[in-house]
Formats: sequence, structure tokens, C-alpha cells
Amino acid sequence: MKTQLLSVACAMLSVTAIGCREPAPLEDVPSGNDATVVDRPSTLPDSMTSQPDGMTSTPDAGMDGGAAAQTVTLAMLQDITNAMHPMRNARVTLEQPDLVALTPRVLIGSTTGSTCRFAVWVGTSTGGDFNGIQVQEVVDRGAAANCFDMSLVRKIPLDIAPGARITSVANANFGDFCAGPSGGNPAMCRNYEQSQLFLGAMNSAINVMGMGTVPTPSDVAVPAVGQTGPGMLGMRTLALEGTLVRVRNVRVTATMNSNDGGTAFTTVTVADPATPGSTLEVQISNITNANCVRTHFNTINGMMSPGITGILVPDFGVWKLRLRAVSDVEGLNCMTTMTDGGTGTDAAADAANNG
Repeated sequence: MKTQLLSVACAMLSVTAIGCREPAPLEDVPSGNDATVVDRPSTLPDSMTSQPDGMTSTPDAGMDGGAAAQTVTLAMLQDITNAMHPMRNARVTLEQPDLVALTPRVLIGSTTGSTCRFAVWVGTSTGGDFNGIQVQEVVDRGAAANCFDMSLVRKIPLDIAPGARITSVANANFGDFCAGPSGGNPAMCRNYEQSQLFLGAMNSAINVMGMGTVPTPSDVAVPAVGQTGPGMLGMRTLALEGTLVRVRNVRVTATMNSNDGGTAFTTVTVADPATPGSTLEVQISNITNANCVRTHFNTINGMMSPGITGILVPDFGVWKLRLRAVSDVEGLNCMTTMTDGGTGTDAAADAANNG
């Protein structure tokens, strides 16, 4: 990612200005795939809902040959001012002593497309600035009924869980996906880039060795990571992209909306009562008992929530806190008897291919 100062400068100047990498071009977004419709009701069981937020670019996968992968750390990947920051589509191996999984394995795309997109967020147990990134792969669905089929496992382990020790993410393709406003100025990508590592090569891998330390979220105030308007971000928003964060004692606003087809859905935002102009949206998608979570937020609309934890990510010009499980919402007790499709891979949905 990049620092707030450089982000603003790049948005104001030409995208080819000195010190600014050319942003990833905006992807073509399917009609009606709006950023706010992340928790629409589905005809699938509650535990098998995955609402794609947008398109996720798939880097070139043919990179088994050629130059050796550049060994990088999280800070090199996420901090654009780092002298070792790789260029887009660079072949890299993420390796540092304290890597752990921040989420379970996540289905982040269509549930019934010809391919299934899975991801896990990787970071450090202590969190902090420039200490998290998404790792993803695409698997052909084949004859499976849907993407929750337990046979659809390739590189990201089915049972990976928060705290799993990651020794490396090897021979991956690095990219910055533009999750800015649909149809907006590409320069705005500076404030909405999601960094990711793609496991597309035959020799790419995420290497797991037992359990490490369960990650602790960084406690932050909403104004530090939210936004007051398009491109107007908190001072730590960009630095904490892809990391596990927690906001405390926030006021909840649950708004009922409808999409173009008339389907009702809920948009949940939170704000610090002292600074209501800065908001952060809560992503409720592809987790067990998602309807229970939505009901909870509708019930406490206008009231205070003691704490909410999630992965900080951009989506179509809106910064969101993506829930990993019901336990990320303090004060909520849903009966959990199964996980999505019985796979044990619940987590928040990511900006994803629509299949």
C-alpha cells in the first residue's frame, strides 16, 4: 500500500509523477454489482452465502520459469515508500519470522461460477502498520455443485485458521487491485488499492507449519481508519489495509436498502459519537449465521456497540471492516452449529470475481 501523504499527492498529481507508481487500471464491473450490496439475501442457506463486491484482477499465472522470486516482507509489499517495494506483477516470496494467518480460508467470489476464488489474509500476530496482505488462488469448479464443495482445495489449506504459522508465501504474483469508486478517475486508486499475492504458478505455495500466536487486533478509532467522503481517509487507513483491527464503543447505523431488482439488504456503518462525520462500513458476508449478525445490527440501530473486529479493506470507494466470524462482534451470541457448506472456512468476502 502506501502512506496517506503519498496517496493524496498521487491523487492530485499525474499518475506518472515522480514517486508514484502507475495505478492498476479500473476493471470492468458487472452491472448492478454495487459496493453496498454485500449482504443481500440469498436463496442459499445462511451459512453458504457469499456476496462478491467487485472484480478482483487475476495476475498472469505463467511464471514458473524466468528470474528467481524476490524475497520480501510485509512492509516491502505494503509501504510504497519502501526502497524494496516490488512493481506490479512482480514474482515474490513473502518470508519473515512472525507470519500467521489472520483469517480462515475464505470464498471470495461467486458460489456457482466456473471457477472458485479463495483467499486468506496473512499478517503478524501483533499487527500494526503495513502488517497484513491478502493471499488468493483460483480453482476450477469442475463438476462440484458449488464452490463450498470440500474437494475444491489446492494451495490454501482447508483447515487454515487464525494463528496458523506461515513460514512463507512462495513464488506468488504481487498486485494492487483498484477497489476505488466504479467508473472513477484511475488516480483515485491511490486511496483504494488492495494489495494481494496470487498463487497462480505451479510452484507457488503458502507454507504452513503448525500453530503460532493467535493474532491480536489493533485498537483504532473510526476517524483513524474510516473516511469522511470520497478519497478523504483517516490518517492510518492506508497503512492498516489488510490488517486485523478493532473499533470500540461505536454508534451503529443500519440502513435498509434495495437493489435494482427490489431485493432488500442492510448497510451497516459505525462511527465514533464524537466524530459522526467519519464512518466505517461493516462487511457481513460469507460467515456462519450472517443473518443473525444482520438482525443484531438492525436491533441496535442507533445504539452503541462495545467492539467490532475485522480485516480493514477497500471496496468500490468504501472502506470496510470485514467480519471473519460471529465472534468478531462483541455482545453477540449466535448459535453456531455449522460452517459454510460444512467446510470450516468462514470469513468475510473479498472484492471478487463475479464468476
